[in-house]
Amino acid sequence: MSPKVSVLVPAYRHERFVAKAIASIYSQTFTDFEVLVTDDGSADGSAELLLRLQVEYGFTLTLNPQNLGLIPSLNAMLAKAKGEYIALLAGDDVWLPEKLAEQVAYMDQHPDVGAHSGNVLRINAEGQFIESASRSLRPAGDVQFSDFLRSKYYFPAPICLLRRRALDAVAAFNPAFSYEDWPLWLSLSNAGWRLTRTASVLGHYRIHGANLHKNIEEMERQNYRILAQYQSHALYPAALRAMQLRNFESALEISSAEAAKRAGRAAQFKWRYLRGLIRMGWMRLCGR
Repeated sequence: MSPKVSVLVPAYRHERFVAKAIASIYSQTFTDFEVLVTDDGSADGSAELLLRLQVEYGFTLTLNPQNLGLIPSLNAMLAKAKGEYIALLAGDDVWLPEKLAEQVAYMDQHPDVGAHSGNVLRINAEGQFIESASRSLRPAGDVQFSDFLRSKYYFPAPICLLRRRALDAVAAFNPAFSYEDWPLWLSLSNAGWRLTRTASVLGHYRIHGANLHKNIEEMERQNYRILAQYQSHALYPAALRAMQLRNFESALEISSAEAAKRAGRAAQFKWRYLRGLIRMGWMRLCGR
């Protein structure tokens, strides 16, 4: 009999974290799942550690001889997956024990939902919380295509449960891009699937020096290409302006950090003040 859930774990240079990630899967109160892990050509000791963990837990392991990228690794695992539902967990993140139980029960009761996510708390490399729950939690509800289009709405992939039938309907993970979440949320919601969110905290998202999204300029180029797929949508002009503003603010944030390093807190304050003035002017220009 096929498992209810297939858990896909892409790992790249996650030697410090992957044991905790995998342990959090096997600590779930819901147990009808299979686990597929891929190490994507890590140069650290990840492969050797995963081989030992495979003996302990019995998951399916693939060791890529060279780095292929996140999307090829996910698509290769998806091709082997047998579950009705697909769950993603990066090798540096952590699930809480009730994560799968809560989400599977919800998805079983809502067959029109293509993806169901929730709240995460951010932690650092040592596992310490970066933010308080009161500042980061979001309420339960549906997230619309327009939400994703206009604001790149936060819908955490590491705790998302996906319906396999919905993934197959939109060709799942697009190899034209190097990351999986925003292109997929746009594709699913544009195709008519509901994307919903619980108010529960379902996991911890780790922020550390080896995280994937470090090349800001390349990420911005990809974001524009993703958004360009929806040029015919009525909200596209507003979405484009919002993206340009976010990118400009990110550039100012980077400049602010660099200025602070060189000239201290006074320079950082000036950059923040300048950014606020520019944002107000931009919002007036856009009629927001």
